[in-house]
Amino acid sequence: MAHLTWSNTNGGTATYTFTGSAVTIWGVKDHDQGIAGFSVDGGPVTYADDYASTRTPQAPLWSSTGLSAGTHTVTISATGTKNSASASDIVALDDATVSPAAGTIDDGTTTGTDRFTYGSNWGTATGVGDLYTGTAHWNSTAGSTATLSFSGTGAVVYGVKDVDQGIATYSVDGGSARSVDDYSSTRIPGTSLFAVSGLASGSHTITITVTGSKNGASANDVIALDSATVF
Repeated sequence: MAHLTWSNTNGGTATYTFTGSAVTIWGVKDHDQGIAGFSVDGGPVTYADDYASTRTPQAPLWSSTGLSAGTHTVTISATGTKNSASASDIVALDDATVSPAAGTIDDGTTTGTDRFTYGSNWGTATGVGDLYTGTAHWNSTAGSTATLSFSGTGAVVYGVKDVDQGIATYSVDGGSARSVDDYSSTRIPGTSLFAVSGLASGSHTITITVTGSKNGASANDVIALDSATVF
């Protein structure tokens, strides 16, 4: 289904969060379009004039390249200003393209190049509305492991932070382990638990180990994995 989002309110903003090293924002150029501001990760604002004498649907409005591989956020602002030839100051957004494209791996994907594999004692939760595809794998047994295998230069592992979550360690390609505390005083579903970028292009593994330990404020030591993105 075609979908377009627009604003002509001075100061109105939209954000696009992506994983990659380059991005292009697409939208409409037309006789009634205004000037938009674009900022990456809170950095300096650059401006793009979307006026065109004839309508150009899905035109590239702005792009950024050469970013560090990882997760970034673009903030798009309606400035309330326009080219003097324009009939209005509308900013209309259509979609975005990212390079390299990020792929999403569900926790239940256990075959293929990009996949999870699980050791002993992992349970599966289903029908959880605030998680990716409604599922998660969970475990509270010390020493149990899960592995994300992927091809690329980086990955982000997503899961749950909550009042009953514990501490896990993450090791990339058998390297040193990093501890991550998943406790939160309020539930945060589908949140980033661990990220790595800048790896050599190729096959890699992230090993997640349940430690059986927890923050003193946590009610339990559960580790819940939801999905991953790889790039």
